[in-house]
Amino acid sequence: MTTMTRRISVTVAHDHLLQLVKSPKTGIFELVWNALDADAKRVEISFRRNSTGSLESLVIVDDGTGITEERAESQFEKLGDSWKARAHVSDGGRKLHGERGRGRWAAYGLGTTAVWDSIAERVTGDMRRVRILGDKSDLRTFEVDADQAGADQRSGTTVIVSNPTDAAVKYFESSAPFTDLSIEYAAYIEHYGVAISFDGEEIRPKTLQERSEIVVLTVPEATPPTAQLRIVEWKIDVPRKLYLCDPSGVVLYDMRAGIQAPSFNFTGYLQWENFRDHESLLILEQGAPTPGASH
Repeated sequence: MTTMTRRISVTVAHDHLLQLVKSPKTGIFELVWNALDADAKRVEISFRRNSTGSLESLVIVDDGTGITEERAESQFEKLGDSWKARAHVSDGGRKLHGERGRGRWAAYGLGTTAVWDSIAERVTGDMRRVRILGDKSDLRTFEVDADQAGADQRSGTTVIVSNPTDAAVKYFESSAPFTDLSIEYAAYIEHYGVAISFDGEEIRPKTLQERSEIVVLTVPEATPPTAQLRIVEWKIDVPRKLYLCDPSGVVLYDMRAGIQAPSFNFTGYLQWENFRDHESLLILEQGAPTPGASH
């Protein structure tokens, strides 16, 4: 039996929420991280086009644990009070990426409407389908409805972002997304063995790498006292960046590498457990005009 559609309202000013609408690159990153935080083993990014070949919508499908009705309300009703901030790890034991409950608004950097269609198993064992609809014209409101899913249906979430922005069309018609996804998830894919595909092609960071080297660094008066720096040299042109990650490869922050080395295409992944404890300082740094963090 289908439940009545509910309207979830966020008690935050529209102008404040508008600041959370980021670039198309950040938008796609946030949606993929949300899928991985739900223990997805596979994430597929594809497009729907009209009869002329123009981009109509972006579709992200994952096989994760899905969104329950209860989690939908907690995730979409509050800003800065994500369940992830309290859990720290996923149901499957993975380290979580998002903890501040902002990722859903990043979807509007891709298009003006977003639909989350999700199937999740309830504590009672039955499968429940939840559909969440959001529109950029009203950033404070989401519509949620739910009904029973078929017993043969598996958990997972499909996100459809329609009416793409001009910036999103330009971005996705370029070669940048495949490169950006390869760099962003290189350490995570290696650690967890997940599969991410973009427009039918699987992201395989290792095939794009010239070589990789690991350097162990000492962190004085810290616990743990060492951090691991993985330096990856790429066969393709990439922006030189240093990614600050936890040991599982979850990216918490990125910054310019600050090294002038023409024709040397590299990325640094600095992995340290204590970056989690200092994440609030990284958030403050993101607001600064100098290092160019992407999310």
